Amino acid sequence: MINRLLALAGLLCLTVVGKADIPAWVSRVDLGRADWMIIAAILVLFMVFPGVMLFYGGLVRRKNVLSIILQAAAVVSMTTLMWVLIGYALSFGTSHMPTDAVIGNITDTFLFHLHQNLSEHHSVKLAFAIYQMGFAVIAPVLILGGVAERIKFKAVMVFIFFWELLVYYPVAHTVWGGGFLYHMGVLDYAGGLVVHVSSGVAALVAACLLGKRCLGQVKEVEPHNRVFVVIGIGILWIGWFGFNGGGSENFHILGVAILNTQLAAISAILFKLFLDHLVRRRVTVIGTSAAAISGLVAITPAAGFVGVFGAILIGLISSAICHFAVRWRHSLGYDDALDAFGLHGVAGLVGAMLVGVFISARLGGAGYPPGLTVNKQLWVQFLAALLVAAWSAFWTFVILSVMKRCFSIRVEKADELAGLDISQHGEVGYIDD
Repeated sequence: MINRLLALAGLLCLTVVGKADIPAWVSRVDLGRADWMIIAAILVLFMVFPGVMLFYGGLVRRKNVLSIILQAAAVVSMTTLMWVLIGYALSFGTSHMPTDAVIGNITDTFLFHLHQNLSEHHSVKLAFAIYQMGFAVIAPVLILGGVAERIKFKAVMVFIFFWELLVYYPVAHTVWGGGFLYHMGVLDYAGGLVVHVSSGVAALVAACLLGKRCLGQVKEVEPHNRVFVVIGIGILWIGWFGFNGGGSENFHILGVAILNTQLAAISAILFKLFLDHLVRRRVTVIGTSAAAISGLVAITPAAGFVGVFGAILIGLISSAICHFAVRWRHSLGYDDALDAFGLHGVAGLVGAMLVGVFISARLGGAGYPPGLTVNKQLWVQFLAALLVAAWSAFWTFVILSVMKRCFSIRVEKADELAGLDISQHGEVGYIDD
């Protein structure tokens, strides 16, 4: 068993697994694919511990580095327990009732039916549940980028608890778990809609409701540690191969998904480098890192569906659009502190729409599902993106509005100026000798 795992890890530590169609093919897979799913789950979780923590931690000011890391750790801990308790059942369960169009059931709480049955069928399903857990915990962590440096720790925990229940689980079921968008033929290979659009839009709404940060005498916030940002991006990039590779049902599609992930990221970076050199006459680490994220996010809904040509263009287009989305944040007046919406929300929307174009067999893609043409597929993609964004925005607004009536969700001005590390947690990330 150990030798087999080492051999599998040597092949890039990726996985072969389907998403919402698990019941249709799971009996034909062997335990080797379950091994892959576990490895992919580890890669996805590694994106948070320590990928997102380093990325977000480097982007905030030094007086807030511990707060964003602690928030991420607490969110992962809570949402992991929620997933095991009820999240998997609500996302991928079936009740054979009209509610199946939007949500699953609660019959498989604590994953009892999976971990108590030692058959090959249930072993693979258990691995699938663990793999999907990675998506369920990383989505709410991304929201933290929109509210960084000013939200109370307690408010984060309460908000994410209800957001996970009311937004993530219904969206995951609707798109992947056999809900109405799944049956309409929506294409979302690895979470462009489910993870990035839902969390990006939530970050935008939350940022608007919280208001801008108190910057004091500072006119513009600068990342306190660009090295952390680069290391975080590197970890996220490697983890993304497991993130996107998990949607493959055979090794050919797996190779396509991994290659497309790499191509979209590097094409986004190259375009950003060219654009910055053309306009500003200099290139930056932060701009390049943001471009990499935009390319990786945009290819997520399309990784296994499009060809090489499509992946490159998706990376280029997402890099251009996200470049302006991030710049427009300042002119539009909202304070999305770490550009969670400008990168994840916008790039997720771009990728979700472009997959409807580049899936065409004429452009090297896998071809449209039976009964769908480019116009019909684009309509389905647009409708799905609109509904997911609206659903996330509505419930984010409702949850935070109710919370604001019950208790203060934002730290006091003096505490914010002092930094959340010391005011919320009584410690600092750096000690000056």
